[in-house]
Amino acid sequence: MIPLLSYFLLPVYALLSLLRMIIAYLFSLIFSLSIGILAAKNEKAEHIIIPLLDVLQSVPILSFLPIAIIFFINIFGPYMGAEISSIFLIFTSQVWNMTFGVYEAVKLIPRDLEEMVRVYRIGKFLYLRKILVPATMTKLIYNSAMSWGGGWFFLYASEIISLGNAQIPLPGIGSLLALSLAESPPRIDIAILSVLITMFLVSFTYLFIWGPLMEWSENFKYEYSAGEIKRKRVFEIPRVRIPPFLYRSFFRSLRYILRLPIRNYVAGFVSFVERRAGIIKKGTFLLLILFIAYSAMKIAPHITLEIPSSEYMGEPDLILIASLNSIRRVLMVLLISLSWTIPVSLLVGRGRHWDEFMLLFEIAASFPIPVLWPFLVEYIVLPLGDEGFEIAAIMLALFGAQFYVLFNSLAGVKSISSDLEEMRKVFLIRGSLYLRKLVIPGMFPSIVTGLITAWGGAWNSLIVAEYIKVGNEVFPSKRAQYGLGTLLSIAAWDKGDISSVIFITAVLTLIVITVNRTFWRFLYDYSAKFRVE
Repeated sequence: MIPLLSYFLLPVYALLSLLRMIIAYLFSLIFSLSIGILAAKNEKAEHIIIPLLDVLQSVPILSFLPIAIIFFINIFGPYMGAEISSIFLIFTSQVWNMTFGVYEAVKLIPRDLEEMVRVYRIGKFLYLRKILVPATMTKLIYNSAMSWGGGWFFLYASEIISLGNAQIPLPGIGSLLALSLAESPPRIDIAILSVLITMFLVSFTYLFIWGPLMEWSENFKYEYSAGEIKRKRVFEIPRVRIPPFLYRSFFRSLRYILRLPIRNYVAGFVSFVERRAGIIKKGTFLLLILFIAYSAMKIAPHITLEIPSSEYMGEPDLILIASLNSIRRVLMVLLISLSWTIPVSLLVGRGRHWDEFMLLFEIAASFPIPVLWPFLVEYIVLPLGDEGFEIAAIMLALFGAQFYVLFNSLAGVKSISSDLEEMRKVFLIRGSLYLRKLVIPGMFPSIVTGLITAWGGAWNSLIVAEYIKVGNEVFPSKRAQYGLGTLLSIAAWDKGDISSVIFITAVLTLIVITVNRTFWRFLYDYSAKFRVE
């Protein structure tokens, strides 16, 4: 039961959830820059990292759940292990999209710059600071905004650490939302308040951080003529009237912090890293070995030599039907996403109301869809039966996938060189010719990245969409409608059957690898033709 005191704890829960989001994002930022750049610049690493990332981003969050819980709780203890597990699961919902964005941006660096690096023998650290990292800014910031919204989307699942009948609800806005919907009847009042506070936090971070950063990131487009420098600062919103006392107390303190000589400290740190690179590498490697050894010692007593056996291994027909149902729903989600995100990206990316639309997209991308379960069940699933469940499942999965295509497409529109725009105006290129020869080719690499990340987002969302539980009502009720998400949710949430979770994840991984080798690899190689030269 949710006590009345929850109303007063909502702000505290919101701050705890925000703290988990920030920590997970910082780890995602470090991972995406390091791994994305490595995959783009090292051909041998690329052949390993990119297929592995595609599998990992498509593996549902529930597949990480049992392994993360067992690993972190055995090493760090019950409470700290649960907290680290929650942050790790939020990390998995943010990091893949950002890493693919960094990889795409580095792969599309013009060859002229690469030739300049070789001719002038620019050092590795200077090359990283002045070319590689700036090249990723546009895609990284747009994908960060999307990943931030995606983190809020999966927050409710990350703050309920559950396995079978055992549950560890961490204090946070996501766990409060999940518990309010699990009650019979659902506590809609708590759910709505949780959603409103989440929307406030999302709006605040977009208006004060992501919006200004998106405009600032346009400074990093490749141009062959001088362009206007965007100097909009973070925490600066000219269109919003701020009360004087808030401005004096909040904004001046932030500006004072921003004026601190941070650049000198960063430069000193970079210089120290350059001088001690060899020692740092050896020390990091040693610490990693010690951590692996310590982890192995802590987990070894809990490992059994029994071969895991899943009940689903004896039901190949059910696995085949579930796989086909899930693949069909994912393809529907991708087609629907493409049908509206490309036109909207063209209209919004070249329109006047950019900030307003982007705020709406950011809010929609982070909206916790499980709060809609009671309404979907009452007004769609129950009245329409089997067809109603299909509609509800695709709607829920669509919310977890379509914004990956949208944000990447918007980043593609914004990254089109202004030189090409000037050429279009000079030669009066317009209409379908403008779209076919300039806009669509300029957007195409970003669309491919959006589709790949949406593919993973759709599989993640299906775990939510293919198993709808409100109070005592559970959908789907017929085995013919089961998907891999249904089987995985039943195995993880209802039965706590780790063997079944591993088996279903293996089936999903096989599907993802097959599609990666036969389709996404081809699209990535083809999109490299559209780099700016």
